Amino acid sequence: MTAGPPTGPQTGHVALCVLAGGAGRRLGGRDKAMLDVGDGRPLLSRVLHRLAPWPGPVMVSVHATTDRARLAAVLTANRVDTLVTDAPLEADDARAGPLAGLLAGLEAAARDPAVRWLVTVPTDLPFVSPDLLGRLWRARVTAAAPGACAVSGGRRQSLVALWPVSRAGDLRTAMRTEGVRRVGDWAARCDLAEARWPDPTPDPFLNINDPESLAAARALVSATAGARAPPPQGFPLIGGGGRP
Repeated sequence: MTAGPPTGPQTGHVALCVLAGGAGRRLGGRDKAMLDVGDGRPLLSRVLHRLAPWPGPVMVSVHATTDRARLAAVLTANRVDTLVTDAPLEADDARAGPLAGLLAGLEAAARDPAVRWLVTVPTDLPFVSPDLLGRLWRARVTAAAPGACAVSGGRRQSLVALWPVSRAGDLRTAMRTEGVRRVGDWAARCDLAEARWPDPTPDPFLNINDPESLAAARALVSATAGARAPPPQGFPLIGGGGRP
């Protein structure tokens, strides 16, 4: 196994899991992973591209109801080693939230003996920092902590974090027996260091949750040199799909 740079982990020791299992309720039920923010590619592809090349396994976590056929082109165009399904924790197969995606990613990573940490990133962060891993890793090492969580503008970004794979079993127990569902509650138990970000423009933690944030993302993309002008309205998706 080759060693990474002095400020980073060894190659193969940290996996990436892009969380793409959300319902997109405030976007009319649209699949956020397939949204076009104005650069002509699905949002999931944009996020994967910004974090490439990743020095370890790359996963995408989706819900059981996700149309995997629509994701096929994205997975083929980008290096995605594993597509995992959010852990089925609710009796009625209802969505258990992003913690189910984190659990699925941790359990998949735990099957690779070389992987010791997992970085999670939601698929709705179009401006995620390309140096994400380096910043999280330095914060973890500096604090001698088990992992690290991004902090920007005084706010913890609990879904953008470096998690110890060794806690996979503990998370499953907490979700099954204690009903833990909030990512922040679980992060508080993991003693994560804080990786602090400055306040650049565009905001690397601008997340697309509603029409207003989608419009803001399109405006920023269109202002970037060489970007394609964003569609004037609606929720365009690559490959169609979603509710009309």
